[in-house]
Amino acid sequence: MCLFRKLSEPFLLLLAPLCVLVGCGHYTLGRDAALPFQCIYVAPVENRSLTPELQSFVWQHIVQCLENSPVIVISERNDADAILEVILAETSQSILSTSYRDSSTADSYSLKVSALCTLRESGENRYFFKDRCLETSISIPTQPSYVEAKRHVTPQLAANLARKICNLVLYSW
Repeated sequence: MCLFRKLSEPFLLLLAPLCVLVGCGHYTLGRDAALPFQCIYVAPVENRSLTPELQSFVWQHIVQCLENSPVIVISERNDADAILEVILAETSQSILSTSYRDSSTADSYSLKVSALCTLRESGENRYFFKDRCLETSISIPTQPSYVEAKRHVTPQLAANLARKICNLVLYSW
């Protein structure tokens, strides 16, 4: 029995890594689900918020993100299989923190934007998703100038929102 134990321990030590390697041999990177469309048209972003400069930034970043995807092609409206429509619904800001010495002096604000996204089949009233709400926010320091800081973070806020929209379009299948 002792000889069997001495031989079985090294055998089991060799067998365990082999089982792991065999299990990993069938793994493939990426996703299995195919997109139900190959060509997409990105409609101009509609802006219902009080931040007009976001509109063009969001559209640019969405198009850039989707162009970098190897699985779909951006096309004209007539050639597209699907149409992406984005509405900037609302922007809001709130105080993140205040100075302990002066309650009227804010140290930073949070700027939040929400968008409604609709992806539909071209030429038909079949929706892949409709009015899906996405939100993103960013912190804005008030020093030295809130207006200047807000102007600098607007493209970053738009890029964050566009990335979420692209992830919704590409990876929700």
